[in-house]
Amino acid sequence: MALRKVIGLGRSTLSVTLPKRWTTQHGINKGDYISLEYVEGGDLRIGPGTSSSRTMDECLIPASKATLEQLRRAIIAAYIKDSDRIILVSPKEEYRTELRALFHGLIGLEVIEESSRHMIARTFLSTQNVSLPTTLRRIQYHIKQQFQSVSALLQGEDLPSKPIMDYDKEINKHAFYLIKMIVHGTRRPEFYEQLGISVFEAMLYWHVTECLENIGDALKEDSRSPEPAGCNHQDHEAGGRNDPWACIEPLRPS
Repeated sequence: MALRKVIGLGRSTLSVTLPKRWTTQHGINKGDYISLEYVEGGDLRIGPGTSSSRTMDECLIPASKATLEQLRRAIIAAYIKDSDRIILVSPKEEYRTELRALFHGLIGLEVIEESSRHMIARTFLSTQNVSLPTTLRRIQYHIKQQFQSVSALLQGEDLPSKPIMDYDKEINKHAFYLIKMIVHGTRRPEFYEQLGISVFEAMLYWHVTECLENIGDALKEDSRSPEPAGCNHQDHEAGGRNDPWACIEPLRPS
C-alpha cells in the first residue's frame, strides 16, 4: 500500500496527488473527471470518471479478402482482447448473416452500424456484477448436458445433433466472456481487486476455462462421429452392455 501526503490548498481545501502510473493507464489528464465512492468502513475509493477523455479501443479488421473462418477468429480475438469497438472493413455480402450471428453470439457485443463498406460492433458490458465462479459453473453445466447427450448417442439412442451443437455454442460464449474479463483485469488491475482475486487466481480461472472448452470440443467431435475408426463397441462390452466410454477414454470418470 502506497502512502500519499495530503496537501492544503487555500484555507479549507485538502488535496492529494494521483499516481502517474494509474493516470497514464486510464488516460486521465488535467481537466478530466474521476469518480469518488464512499465504501464500508469509511474508506474512499477513487476510479476513472465517465467523463474522462480516454479514447475507445478500436480493432480494425480488413475483411474484403478474408475467409469466413479467418474473420471469425479475428473477431473472437478482438473480443477477448477487450476491444471496445470492432470494425470490419468491406466484408463480403455472403458472409454478413453469419457475421451478425457471431457478433450477437458473444456476450455484450452488438452491431451498432452496418453499411456496404463496413460493419461496426461495440461492447456493452458492465463490470459491476461480474462473477467468474458463476460463469465457470455455467460452462460446467453445459458440458455436463453435452456429455449426457453424447453418452446417450454412443449407446445407440437416436438424438438430433442440434442440441449438442447448441451446448457447444453456449460453452464457447461463456468461455470467451470469462477470458475477456480476465484480460480486462490485466489492463485494469483494480478490476481484480473488485473481484477479490489475485493475478495468479485469475490465471487459474483462465487455465481451467481452456481445459473445459477442450473437453467440450472433444465431446462435439465425438457427436459427429460416434464410432471413429478403430473403435468397436462390441470390443468394449461390460456386463453384457456396450461401454459408451470406449470412444472417449480420456473423459472416463475415475
